[in-house]
Amino acid sequence: MTLTRLADEPALLCQPPPPMVQPNCLGGEMVGLARKSLFGAAALAALFAFSTAIAAPVTASDPDTVVAALQNSGYKAKLTTDKDGDAWVETASEGNDIRIAFLSCNNKKSCTQLEFLAFWDCDKEVKRCEALNNTWNSEEVFSHTIMIDNKIAMYRHLLLDEGGASEALFIKNFEFFSRDAAGLMDKF
Repeated sequence: MTLTRLADEPALLCQPPPPMVQPNCLGGEMVGLARKSLFGAAALAALFAFSTAIAAPVTASDPDTVVAALQNSGYKAKLTTDKDGDAWVETASEGNDIRIAFLSCNNKKSCTQLEFLAFWDCDKEVKRCEALNNTWNSEEVFSHTIMIDNKIAMYRHLLLDEGGASEALFIKNFEFFSRDAAGLMDKF
């Protein structure tokens, strides 16, 4: 066994302990290993704390987590409220404006669902939008469209429990919706 001498520690000869038995020596290699292990554990704890602070789960009950997840992924995002005081996140992707609504709320708080929404004006193409609406809903599974006041609206629900979803999972769902919105416009 080779011992490592620490500058401020006297070298003590220790035999390797039998398996599952604690060594009964101080200094030398055992102290060096203990220090390395302690430093490694502290570094891992700090890394874990740092990573969880950066990537807090996205929850429907905390609109700021939705904004942060979008901004952390390079999207512009703005939290707004409508005239009734309902929270919305305004963002955009692939040339389409997208709103994220908070649903199933208790007094406008403690929401448990998000809904991705995109709207297009159909005033000049009502019949074409109606046909697209029918075709889209018969072919697509994850997002759906409806006609509202000569507008076509696309929506997709995202259910979240109290623990929320990771930023990565939230962004994947957002980008799936964004591709669907772009796909809808490609069919128009």
